[in-house]
Amino acid sequence: MELSQDWGEDWRSKASAGFLTMVIASKRPLNEVYETLSLGSPFANIFSMTILGALEKEAWQSIIQKGQKEFLPNSVVLQWVDELAGGLPYYVQMAGAILWQNRNQEIAKNDFNFQAKPRFEELWKDLTEVERLALRYELGESNLPIPDWAIVDRLQRHGLLRKNRGVFSSMFAEFVKGQR
Repeated sequence: MELSQDWGEDWRSKASAGFLTMVIASKRPLNEVYETLSLGSPFANIFSMTILGALEKEAWQSIIQKGQKEFLPNSVVLQWVDELAGGLPYYVQMAGAILWQNRNQEIAKNDFNFQAKPRFEELWKDLTEVERLALRYELGESNLPIPDWAIVDRLQRHGLLRKNRGVFSSMFAEFVKGQR
């Protein structure tokens, strides 16, 4: 633990002096990572934070439309990708590639479910308990407390909840319903 604290303070001083430029990618904000280790974050006010959530509709559709010249997606295909991927880049790419390979939406949906399940498990594991409860609440589990607006906002920023508060993917929604 001491090494982690010393390492962070050393890097902060180098960055503050202009000797080092840092881009840190993490699943959680650095202060939360340090808090889970019972440490204070030395990076509290030197980084700007960017959340990589869902792509805008035009951006993810562009990924699908530029995929293969002989595969021309139509509105049905784009709706299918949106239902499975919800604009999250990893799932958009996966859904598009699987559909292109199979050329059959039902087969592709089954293949997507098979390939996405391990990622859904990782995603679920990385959520906090209150985030899990908020997702389950949004899926209609009425016996749960109404989630705090800040939690809903965080899930929307990360692309896990859509603006209408629906879960980003119908397949992920089914996965969440099976979790306890």
